Amino acid sequence: MPDDKIAIENPNTPGRTQQADRTKYLAIRKALEERHSNLP
Repeated sequence: MPDDKIAIENPNTPGRTQQADRTKYLAIRKALEERHSNLP
């Protein structure tokens, strides 16, 4: 699946979306969520 993309909305520009690699986006999101849950 070379074109496995996901649309991501920009919170700073409502209504604007960009395409990103789904696998990389989900991996980064998971890492950030794990990091956030481990904060004091």
